[in-house]
Amino acid sequence: MGRTLPTIIQFIRFEEEQWSAYRRALRREDREIFDALWRYARSFAVSAQMANRPIPFEALTMSMLLGLLREISNLEFRISNLTAKPDANPKSEIRNSK
Repeated sequence: MGRTLPTIIQFIRFEEEQWSAYRRALRREDREIFDALWRYARSFAVSAQMANRPIPFEALTMSMLLGLLREISNLEFRISNLTAKPDANPKSEIRNSK
C-alpha cells in the first residue's frame, strides 16, 4: 500500500505555496520576516512530524512560535551580557541558534 498522508515536509511546502498570494501582498521587509517563519517551521519539521497532530498546521504554528521564542531568548541573553557589570564573569552561551 502507498502512503496516504503527506510527510510534514510535503505539508510545509504545500502550505507555503498556499500562502504565496499573501506573501506577495506583503511589503518587502515583511516578506523577509514571513519567510523566516517558514524557515522556523522547516527547522522543527522532525518534531512536528513526531507530534502527529490531527490538524498538521497546529504543529507548524507551534514550530514557528518556538523559533520566534528562541530568537527572543537569544536576544535577551545578548542584551543581558551587554548590560552586565564589567567585573562580573560573562555567562556562557548555551543556546542553540539555528
